[in-house]
Amino acid sequence: MYPYSGTAMRWKLCLSLILIIMCGCIPNRLASAGQDKISVIIGFMDGPDLGLVQSHGGQVKRVYKVMHAVSCEISATAVEKLRTNPAVTVIEIDATAQALGQVLPWGVDRIDAEKVHPVNEGIGVQVAVVDTGVDYTHPDLSARYAGGYDFYNEDPDPMDDHSHGTHCAGIIAASDNDIGVIGVSPETQIYAVKVLSSSGSGYISDIVAGIEWATLGPDGVEGNQDDAEVISLSLGTSYGSYFLEEACKNAVARGTLVVAAAGNSGTLDTTADNVLYPAKYASVIAVAATDSGDRRASFSSTGPAVELSAPGVGIYSTVLNGAYGYKSGTSMACPHVSGAAALVFSSTIEQEYDTNKNGSWDPEEVRRRLTETATDLGEPSRDPVYGYGLVNAMAAASSPPSTDPSDPPFSNVAVESISSPSPVTQGETVPISVTLSNSGEVDANGLHVYIKDASSLTMIGSVTLDVLRGTTASTVLQWDTSEATTGVHTLVAYHTTIDDYPLDDQATTDIVIEEPASPPPESEPEIPQTVHVADIDGAISLIGKSGKWNAKFTLTVHDQSHVPLPGVLAAVTVTGAAQGSYSSATDQNGVVVFEFSNLKASSITLTVTDLGSLAYTYSPEDNHDLDGDSDGTMITLNR
Repeated sequence: MYPYSGTAMRWKLCLSLILIIMCGCIPNRLASAGQDKISVIIGFMDGPDLGLVQSHGGQVKRVYKVMHAVSCEISATAVEKLRTNPAVTVIEIDATAQALGQVLPWGVDRIDAEKVHPVNEGIGVQVAVVDTGVDYTHPDLSARYAGGYDFYNEDPDPMDDHSHGTHCAGIIAASDNDIGVIGVSPETQIYAVKVLSSSGSGYISDIVAGIEWATLGPDGVEGNQDDAEVISLSLGTSYGSYFLEEACKNAVARGTLVVAAAGNSGTLDTTADNVLYPAKYASVIAVAATDSGDRRASFSSTGPAVELSAPGVGIYSTVLNGAYGYKSGTSMACPHVSGAAALVFSSTIEQEYDTNKNGSWDPEEVRRRLTETATDLGEPSRDPVYGYGLVNAMAAASSPPSTDPSDPPFSNVAVESISSPSPVTQGETVPISVTLSNSGEVDANGLHVYIKDASSLTMIGSVTLDVLRGTTASTVLQWDTSEATTGVHTLVAYHTTIDDYPLDDQATTDIVIEEPASPPPESEPEIPQTVHVADIDGAISLIGKSGKWNAKFTLTVHDQSHVPLPGVLAAVTVTGAAQGSYSSATDQNGVVVFEFSNLKASSITLTVTDLGSLAYTYSPEDNHDLDGDSDGTMITLNR
């Protein structure tokens, strides 16, 4: 399917760990015999023939257990000869792969994983994190670590030397131990399968070996209890690999669910198909990324292969040396789904899903459960942006309440959310918003709602609400933080009324309280970092005798010191001959161009609505035009 092309040059097909900031490819592996040898994977008809490889001067690096294949170093001339051998089925260049990216608590909360934890924390399930390794000494991961292997360095120590794998592992299974963060499935065991280097790069042959290892478990024997139930792959490539696809299919056939990040190759065109491999394979769940508002993350890949979505922006999780950090990317979305899958595997299977009547979950049954319980986003049903929607751990791993008409009226008041500004300064009075919903069959009158600072075990306040059936109710309490310590505080909103579904009787949020800032020295006033339009130029061109015309607008963007700024996202609206809102980033000279073609009406007006930058604030009052043909904010061109 992906045969050797005949060239002696080693291809580097960069799989990226699905990070927003892509890493470069690592150098090709070369055999000790010299630069004339290349790394390949060879598939055989009946079984690996080491003698055949060695007779052609090849040096075997690895013999696979599940596939009839080997990885080896061999000359390009020998590859050409082996291609014609009837015992050989496929020869493929051993491509490189990389960590896909950086692009927790809010993510775990958003998929309602914490609501499952009182009855199910994923115990008895193993998830293999095939990545840069895992820092198994981290206090939030040490109790979850169940073994692993380093295929990149060929040794039994899968210690992470990058941090990407550790971050993904924490999202899946950080322990519920009153420190740090909590994972989606905090009692699940983690296998650390290191296939990528300290720079986040690796080879297809190592990834295939890692998938195979996870499928068989540490004992290397298929069908034992140590086989991984889930493989989590936060990596990808735009090039397909026969052996990588076979490894994924073999894993599923042997009872292991494979979940992969869709990729960070998304564009403004959400109809584009830019999902990466292995997520694009039919045997794999492709996971897109969303932000805290359930919107598609701008970097998230789109396409018909997208199956589920999960939080992937600003995810707080474990990193190296016992620390914690924020990362973004479909790499972070993928482990949310892997953790949710672990919760499903750990739950009791419902009869309607037990298609083979064996009383336990298999990969396709879990896959169906995850997609059917997802919270639909975007277009109805499946779409190329969100797939079936946002993974919903509570719906997937918790049985629904009884609806037997002989039962008493079903009652359920859920604490839907608690939110507050963060960070705040110590001494501020902070508004805390709480929303409840009543999905039961009876009204909840006089419901007492409490808000507690779980970090200090301090009661902040309470309120009495009426929450009628089928409605929601919200309230706001004010918290004086003068007596609160600085640092992270976990706020809990809950009610104590007994209902039929206690899993959603509370909600949490984190708030950071910072020390009051010291006033800056009067001699060193802070200079506001602002951005403004320094010039707008317009030009038109007529299109023959058709009466139609083209318009071109050129914007120049400066900072407060009148220095051109690259990378600023200019947002504009256009009226007249063309209509709509548009945005584009400035180039290295601080310039961005908007062009409109085949216009009919006699005039067109462009208005700058925003200049977006993380480090600068848009100051529209500073907009100006050097040559005076606009006010710096709006310009009109006439045919």
